[in-house]
Amino acid sequence: MDLTEVSHQVVAASTSYARDHGVRIVASPGPAAPVLGSPSALRRALTALIDNAVRHARTTVTLDVTRTRDNVVVEVKDDGPGIPPEIEPRLFERFASAITTDNGNGIPPRYGLGLALVADVASRHHGTVTSVRATQQGAILRLTLPAAEIAGKQT
Repeated sequence: MDLTEVSHQVVAASTSYARDHGVRIVASPGPAAPVLGSPSALRRALTALIDNAVRHARTTVTLDVTRTRDNVVVEVKDDGPGIPPEIEPRLFERFASAITTDNGNGIPPRYGLGLALVADVASRHHGTVTSVRATQQGAILRLTLPAAEIAGKQT
């Protein structure tokens, strides 16, 4: 499956939700990024990454899909307050959430299951999800999956 195409579908489906909260989603067009995996599981993981970013963004969420020699990398960036240092070590664990009340953007608090789902999907697809930057300028979450190979050759 092409993760670039799936990411564009997720962005299209999330645009109205983001707009309702004063956030715009920017997705960079990119080349095909084939991976082997469950389209529904990967769609849910990308949706959870976008949903998380929208909940924390001030104005903008950016999604980029790139292909390296061996991997497909999805980066979701937001321009929010960043990830509190005390939560970063458990960011991808169930029930880890820094938001306990409405954070001012009209989005109610959550239970900390979305990023745990992303970690589970990544693991089941032999990939990883990490926090690349957790600063006062926002956060970058990176999902890395093995690129698909066809007949022993990289696609």
